Order: sequence, then structure tokens, then C-alpha cells
Amino acid sequence: KKVEVNQRALVDKVLARYPEDFTVFRELLQNADDAGATEVQIDFQTSDYAEHSAGANGKASGINGTHLVSRQLFKWVVRNNGDFFGDNDWDRLTKIADGNPDVQKIGAFGVGFYTVFSVTDHPLVVSGVQQFLCFIHIFFQLYTLDNTCADSEWTSIEMDLKKDVQGLVPKPFDLARFLSATMTFMSSVKTISVFFDGWAFLKLTKSRGLPDDIALPSDMHPRSTGDTMQIDTVSVVRE
Repeated sequence: KKVEVNQRALVDKVLARYPEDFTVFRELLQNADDAGATEVQIDFQTSDYAEHSAGANGKASGINGTHLVSRQLFKWVVRNNGDFFGDNDWDRLTKIADGNPDVQKIGAFGVGFYTVFSVTDHPLVVSGVQQFLCFIHIFFQLYTLDNTCADSEWTSIEMDLKKDVQGLVPKPFDLARFLSATMTFMSSVKTISVFFDGWAFLKLTKSRGLPDDIALPSDMHPRSTGDTMQIDTVSVVRE
């Protein structure tokens, strides 16, 4: 007898492993860094803007975003300029927890992306030339629809928010602190910009200085017992 799986409940169980604030952004930022992206954009959109904007292409429609602390959000869009998805990446995106031997693409385990289902029921993924993938629920099963769209220079995750998630923009200071801490451990991402209805209200940039050699303290023993390790030089890199 075939064993039936309630895929919607399974995804919810997976999400229980990721209870922290800003989990979705952390996972998508890590995916962007794995793809070699240098720039990430996070766009918070109200319903009026989302319906009239250019979506994943990130082109402002001219609607003025002046209600940062009062307008309810309808949609999140996270974009990065990293490598576009290949055939294997599109295929892996539809497999929950399918290990990825290529750590340069969509994370090492393929689970983190599914955190988007904590905020949306129908994520839309756009990457490369005229390619997109939309997730939909039919009863308790999860399906995908793939098709073509306008060319985009970005890989984008679009998330129409669930009703209970349609709150205000996160507090800018808390969001900036989180993004700064996250960027510290990233090797590729250098710039993160945050928008509200196409209006940029936060931008973080990471720069890396040249290494400076420092002298070894006179009382330090440069060799370990048994000569298994040796310190030759010490340098400091400021970011």
C-alpha cells in the first residue's frame, strides 16, 4: 500500500528547525553568497506597489514609498546578482532536503530555501534568461509550475505574504544589526540594499583592507610541544 505524505505538514515540520527572527533573509543571503553574488537587494512592497511595479526586475514604478512605519506589507522580494540557476539547480529546488554536492549553489543541504514557506504559500523564483518557477499547494500536496518571463539580470525570490505575516517593515535598526552580523561571515556578498516600495532606506557595504603583519609577542612560544605546529607570521585584516 502506498504511503501518503502530507507535504504541507512536512514542510511545516522542517520549518520548526528555524525559529529565529529574520530566518528567511539569513537563508536567502547564504544562498546568494553560495552563488557568488556581490550584491543583494531586499524589497518590502505594499499591495499597491506590488501590483504596479516591474517585480523581479527591480525597476521602480514611480510610486512614492513614504509610509515606512504605517503601511502593511503585501510582498517581499529578495534579489541577488550571483550565478543564474542551471538545470540541476532548478531540479534540486523541487526536492526537500536533497543534498547538494556543489556548495556553490542554493546551499549545501537544500533545506534552507523552504523557510520561505513560513511567510508565503506561493513563492516565485526567477533566475536567468526567461525562466521562473512557482510553487502552489493543491490540497495538502506541493506542486510547481515553470514557464518563461521577461529577461532579468537578477536571481529573485518573490514572496506574496500570508495574511498573518502582513505586518510592517522590520525595525530598521534591528534589521541593520542582523544584516551586518550576517555579512561578516560571507565571502562574496559586499553590498545589501533594503527598499520600501522601490525607495532605498538602508544600504550596507563591506570592504576588506590589506593585511597588516604584527610582531609575535616575545613571551610566545612559536612551536607546539612535539613540533606539530609552528607560527611563522601573524597578520590582521580589517573589514
